[in-house]
Amino acid sequence: MVGLLALAAGFLSACSDTTANRLPWVLQASWASYRDHFISPEGRVVLKERGDGTISEAQAYALLRALWAGDEETFGRLCLWTRKNLSREAIHGDSLLAWQWGQKPDGSWGVLDWNTASDADLDYALALLLASRRGWRAPPGFPDYLGEARQVARDILAKTVVELPSGNFYLAPGNWHHPTPPFLLNPSYFFPAAYRAFVQAGFDSRWGRLHADAYPFLLRLTRGLEETSGVGLAPDWVQVEADGALTPHPERS
Repeated sequence: MVGLLALAAGFLSACSDTTANRLPWVLQASWASYRDHFISPEGRVVLKERGDGTISEAQAYALLRALWAGDEETFGRLCLWTRKNLSREAIHGDSLLAWQWGQKPDGSWGVLDWNTASDADLDYALALLLASRRGWRAPPGFPDYLGEARQVARDILAKTVVELPSGNFYLAPGNWHHPTPPFLLNPSYFFPAAYRAFVQAGFDSRWGRLHADAYPFLLRLTRGLEETSGVGLAPDWVQVEADGALTPHPERS
């Protein structure tokens, strides 16, 4: 029995070593396939299911993937297209991203919805911050990565964060949130690891408050919502009352 266990342990160890050795290759191959199939030469993620349009989440996710793949050239192209076509700076005065871009009824292409998606803006800011840490230089026509990350993070706080009377801070789904309670939140947009990265980078201290408030909030949700007992998972949408009570939204499952 001892011999069999030792043999099994050795086999599993060898498998783990093989998997670990192959992982970089698998990740690079996966990224290369995604880049070649979905990212245009200009740096736009083309979504067939959206009539060849794109959304800010797709651009931000691709930036993170390019970063982790070490693909600085594609990262730069994605940044340039994103800023040129999705930035709200010229029209709305902030560094956040319009969430939807595609073909308009008149046949032209451009922004279809200037509202923001806070999960995309978080990923965008984090990707820029991490690129600056790698020492990557922004391409001509794009601001310094660290400076732009700071601006985006600042505008997320200004436009897409809500505060309860108790002082708790939570991330709203976008700039379109209701200005007073009850607030509609989507917990799947939360990204505490990004909040912590922003604190470590010396950004606004309110990111630390967001980080501290996120985990107790998520824990409450996993335990249940009103009379419905939880099973360890958080609901997609939840309404937060002024007193902190959590209720289902009447129009969102």
